[in-house]
Amino acid sequence: MTDYIELQKAAEYAAQDTIKFADESEEMRALQQFHEEVDPETVLALIAENERLERLALDSVNGEYAANMDLESVCAERDQLRAEVAGLKTGYEAYGRVNAELKAECEALRKYGEEFAVLAERRREEADALRKDSESYRLLSFCHGQGTLQLVRSHHELCAEIRRLKILAGEPVPPTPEEFIGPSPEGPTARIRRKLAAMGKGEQS
Repeated sequence: MTDYIELQKAAEYAAQDTIKFADESEEMRALQQFHEEVDPETVLALIAENERLERLALDSVNGEYAANMDLESVCAERDQLRAEVAGLKTGYEAYGRVNAELKAECEALRKYGEEFAVLAERRREEADALRKDSESYRLLSFCHGQGTLQLVRSHHELCAEIRRLKILAGEPVPPTPEEFIGPSPEGPTARIRRKLAAMGKGEQS
């Protein structure tokens, strides 16, 4: 920047109120000094300096405007990021609630599974016990049936042996139904005897 101190002093001296000059000659000297300082090069330099300062001022204004625009853009981006963070926070909180609910459901299902496993084991033990009881019952029933069959067979054999001995001893014996009235249609008793006899033969064979 060019130093215009002398020009400034001359201009201030020449521009002061005329009453401050001692006489007209002093005023003329002030104007003459000012005119000596103001040459075309100085005027052009002042104009160029003024234009440069205007450009600097305009650039400064444009820079401030751009900075303000950048600031607004940054603020808008900041607000958007804040909104996104708030949305993520809300989503995370919702995820936390859902996760907690799922954990509770999983825990309930796990407990139910454990209870179901215990119940299934208990039912299996009961089924095994019933199976053993059923086998024991079938065995006892079979043994009871065989015992009854043997008792009936022994009873008939004993009755036949007593009749034979009485006949050998000459004692009177009542005739059998077949001897008294002849063969008769097979009744319930005969059918039972025949079946018992057939079962006995099957066991002996």
